[in-house]
Amino acid sequence: MITTVELMSMYGHAQSSDCTSTIVGLSSCLNYITGSTDTPSVPCCTQLVKVVQSAPRCLCTVLNGGASQFGVIINQTRALALPGACALPRSTPTDISS
Repeated sequence: MITTVELMSMYGHAQSSDCTSTIVGLSSCLNYITGSTDTPSVPCCTQLVKVVQSAPRCLCTVLNGGASQFGVIINQTRALALPGACALPRSTPTDISS
């Protein structure tokens, strides 16, 4: 399991440095995104809602490979399924190309 300190170190080099604290806040989602658990935790879903509302581009950084260059393997299929697993409304933006 990755610690918050490791996440801060990894994402300190991310494409958008102002996303560091946002991404660290999503650390509770790692077990789901990496496939270690079948369902996301309540803290994960709570934080995901906040990030989708306030900083969706930070999600794009991770989904577009921002974590893989630091050795974090993210199952992109599971990451993209996270909003549904957390029962976010269908109007949630899903374009990660930017």
